[in-house]
Amino acid sequence: MAEKKTHYWQWSPDWRLWVLALLLFPVLLGLGFWQLDRATQKSEERERWESVDGPQAWPPETGASTGLPVALSGHYDPERIWLLDNRTRDGQRGYEVLQLFAAEGAHPPVVINRGWVEAPPERARLPLIETPEEFVRVEARVADWPDPLVLGEGDPSDREAWPRRIPALTPELLAAQGVEAHETYLRLSDSDQAGAFRTGWTPDRMEAATHQGYALQWFGLAAVLLSLTVMTSFRRINEDQIRHE
Repeated sequence: MAEKKTHYWQWSPDWRLWVLALLLFPVLLGLGFWQLDRATQKSEERERWESVDGPQAWPPETGASTGLPVALSGHYDPERIWLLDNRTRDGQRGYEVLQLFAAEGAHPPVVINRGWVEAPPERARLPLIETPEEFVRVEARVADWPDPLVLGEGDPSDREAWPRRIPALTPELLAAQGVEAHETYLRLSDSDQAGAFRTGWTPDRMEAATHQGYALQWFGLAAVLLSLTVMTSFRRINEDQIRHE
């Protein structure tokens, strides 16, 4: 009858595998903590959106955090209008109307999103945007500068004339167009005020819980990576192999 051999587990790490793991592990942890930080930011932003406090005077003294309600009095610039392209509502193609606003007692002017308008059937046509001529008071919320929803840039024919059709707008793009504007971007709070189109904003499509879920996934990947690296660093040997070694 053959003698039953006893097996042991010996620590025998592969240094190449450990180098790879040590490079990836902090990256995965960093992504997880970054998502947790984003979740905290989204929670604070939602609290500001749901705040019952009245709007602050423009410009705000406590900093312009996303979602902060503000009130401005002044005039819309009748010329400098941007049409944010590829914005849909209820399945209808349209634009969000961004316009320069000169607030009383404040400089430089600020870009305000007046809301959504439906696009004409023909792509070559732009919607007619009427601008209030009188001195107006508006209430708005601090928002993030709009990112493009699709790849590509605006039509070349739109770059010189006003209004301008654009896929996105940032302070850098404004500077490139020779337009001086405040670094903060605003959206009208509701449609029941002068110059407003269709608003109905929401704080963000991605909630804090979504970022927390992503964080859990990154931490889980980090744990799996560490576990597999440790497990593969053990080699199963028997008593004969130990004697020969």
